[in-house]
Amino acid sequence: MARIRVSVLGPARLEIDGVPARLTPLTTRLLVRLVAADGEPVPVRRLHRDVWALDGEQPHAAQRHRNEVQKRVLELRRALDPAQRGDGARVLRTEQLLAGPAPETAYRLVLAPGELDCAEFTDLVDSALLAAPASAADRLAAALALVRGWPWPRRATRTSPGRWCAGSPRCTRPPAAS
Repeated sequence: MARIRVSVLGPARLEIDGVPARLTPLTTRLLVRLVAADGEPVPVRRLHRDVWALDGEQPHAAQRHRNEVQKRVLELRRALDPAQRGDGARVLRTEQLLAGPAPETAYRLVLAPGELDCAEFTDLVDSALLAAPASAADRLAAALALVRGWPWPRRATRTSPGRWCAGSPRCTRPPAAS
């Protein structure tokens, strides 16, 4: 079984057996969206809306959207399983949700303990809350060491109070001075 490491505490990246995987920007966004679901299945329709940042439904585009998501899922599975040992299907599962009049395809990211940096961060912080002060300081330091910098490129701009985006054409205002 390959050693998988997903890092989102900084620029998102995927490593397989210690080697960084090359992902397209859309596939990286898909990975981050699945991490944000915290192990819950995400329907294809929602994945397309969130990853491609589209507002509203586009008539007659459902099949094209499904194909776009499936293409990125396939790319991510191949990256998760370069040796084709079955790790891609273990980590990125296809499910059918029984909501509404017809079943809907959804994808679930299932990572083991130690495969996701933000889960490790949370575990360290949680354990620090119950630890003696010296141990708590060590655990908090270890948690902070997992943070690798800004999650978005430094050219990020502020679109409204409290809302940031990274290089999107919708972003026009520069960051506020700190």
